[in-house]
Amino acid sequence: METQSGGSCWYKLAPYYESLPCGLSSSYPCSTEVKYAIGNCTGTAPPATVSIELNSFVVPSGHGDTYFLPSDVGQPQTGSHVNATYDADTGNNEPAVGKYSPYTFGVDPVWRYSSQNIQFTNSLKMKMSVIIGVSQMLCGIILKWFNSIHFKKWGHIGSVCVPEVLFMSCTFGYMCFLIFLKWSTDYTQGEAGQGQPCWASCPDLGTVEDYGGESCFREPPMVITTLIGMFMGLGAVGQDQTNTYDRCKFYLFESQVTIQVLFLVVAVICIPWLFAVEPILVYREHQAELRAKERLGVIAHQSEDSAEEEELVEEEDEFNMGDVIVGQAIHAIEFILGAVSNTASYLRLWALSLAHSQLSEVFWEYIFKGYEIELLGGTYPGLASNNVAFIVVCYALFFACTIAVLLVMESLSAFLHALRLQWVEFQNKFYHATGNKFAPLDFNDADNIPFDLEQ
Repeated sequence: METQSGGSCWYKLAPYYESLPCGLSSSYPCSTEVKYAIGNCTGTAPPATVSIELNSFVVPSGHGDTYFLPSDVGQPQTGSHVNATYDADTGNNEPAVGKYSPYTFGVDPVWRYSSQNIQFTNSLKMKMSVIIGVSQMLCGIILKWFNSIHFKKWGHIGSVCVPEVLFMSCTFGYMCFLIFLKWSTDYTQGEAGQGQPCWASCPDLGTVEDYGGESCFREPPMVITTLIGMFMGLGAVGQDQTNTYDRCKFYLFESQVTIQVLFLVVAVICIPWLFAVEPILVYREHQAELRAKERLGVIAHQSEDSAEEEELVEEEDEFNMGDVIVGQAIHAIEFILGAVSNTASYLRLWALSLAHSQLSEVFWEYIFKGYEIELLGGTYPGLASNNVAFIVVCYALFFACTIAVLLVMESLSAFLHALRLQWVEFQNKFYHATGNKFAPLDFNDADNIPFDLEQ
C-alpha cells in the first residue's frame, strides 16, 4: 500500500490531537491508538517508537516521511491546544499536560475532524441564526419609530413603539446577550475541578462537602433552559437541578435572578400596555378633533343645513371604539406571538447552512477525494484511485454536482427563504400597506386634477 498524503494522515491523527505532543520523552510516550493511526497513514505496521512535535511528526522506524499538521490560526501566543512541559534545552522530561487555548474569534479547524463536529456546528449556527433574526426584528421596530416621527404620531411612539422595543429586548434580546456571554466565558481552565468559580453572592451556594470536597465551579448552561426557567420559574436559574446547591454552577453573571425577574416584570407590563394605551389615545384624539370642529362651526347643535347635509356629516364623523379596540388587540397578539414564531422562523438559516455544508462534504469526500467509499472490486473513486483518468472523470462529476445542486438549487432555495424573512418577519414590524388609493390621471375628471388646465 502506498503512503498517503499528509492531509490524510492529519485526518487520521485528528481524533487524538488533544494528546499531542507525545513521544518527546520516555515518561510521556505516544499511545497505541496514535501509533496505529500513523501505521494507517504510512500503509505499514504500527511503528515501535514515535516522536510527535507540535507542528510535525516523525516516524523513526525506517519511515522517511515528515507530515505537517495545520497551523492554529487565531490562537494565542502559545500556538497550540497543548502546552508541553518538555524543554529540549534543559532536558526537562515532565510529560505534556493538555490545556485548551480557545479561539478569540472564529472556529477551531480541529472541529472539522472531530466526532462532535455536527453537534458543535449545529449549535453554533442555530445561535447565529437567532442573533441575526432578533437583530433584524429590532431594526424593524426602530424603523417604526422613524415612521411615527415622520408622520408626527407622537402618541404612537409611547403606546406601541416603546413597549415593543422593551418586550423584544427583555426576552429575546436578553437571550442573545446570554449567548454572547456564554461564548466569551472560558469554562476550560486546565484540569477538572479547576475553572470559573461560582459567584459568592449565589443564594443557593453550598458547602465544600456538597461539592465532593472541592469548591463550586461554574458549568456552561443551556441558554434555552435558562430562558425557560426565567418564564416558568419566575427568573430561576438551574431550576432543573435535583440539588439546590448545584444551581449556582449555571449562573452566567452575578445577580442573574434579580435581573431576570426585572426583565420578566417589564415584559409582562408591556402586554397590557400594548392592548390598552393605543385605543385610549385614539379615542382622546377623536374627541379632540370633534371639539375643534365644534369651535370652528363645522358641527353645530342648531344647524340651518338640510337634513341630507346633516346625515352626510354624521357619516363622515362616525367613530367606532369597538373597531379600534379589536384592531389593536389583533396587533398586540400578533406581535407577542410573532416574537416567538418569527424568531423560530429564522432557524431556517441554520437549516440551509446545514444542508449546504453536508452536501458539500458528500460531494468532496465521496466523489472527488474518494477515501470514504469503496467501489466494486476494492477500488476507490477520485484521488484515492491513483488513476489519472478516473480522477478526471470524478472531478467532472464533482464539478457538475457542485454547479447543479450547490450553485443552482441551493442558491434558489436561499433566495426564497431570505425573501420570505425580509417580507414577513422583518417588514411586519413596521410596514402596514396603508396610504392613498391610486387614481390614474383622467383629463375628463377636472375635479381630481391637482392643477388648472387653463394655465
